[in-house]
Amino acid sequence: MNPNWIQRDRMISLINSGNQYVLMGENVRLRGKEIEAIGIKHFDSLHLACAESAQADMFLTTDDRLHRRANRYSSKLQVRVLNPIQCMQEIDRNEY
Repeated sequence: MNPNWIQRDRMISLINSGNQYVLMGENVRLRGKEIEAIGIKHFDSLHLACAESAQADMFLTTDDRLHRRANRYSSKLQVRVLNPIQCMQEIDRNEY
């Protein structure tokens, strides 16, 4: 819904470039429980555990509550949690 069509197109391209699937094995489930213990909702914690398992560079969310909580406990997570605007700003900084 970004009104800036350049940023919107770049974000869509970035999202479409992801093609890795993560199996929900016991390690991911256990890690999800650990993440849930710091106060992150069940399905969000499983998504974060999957991102960690895939060694993702970042985890994007538009959920402000998840974003704040994940950043508060960033030292306990193995993946950076950003919103799409922060992601685009970081990509722009790294391109120049």
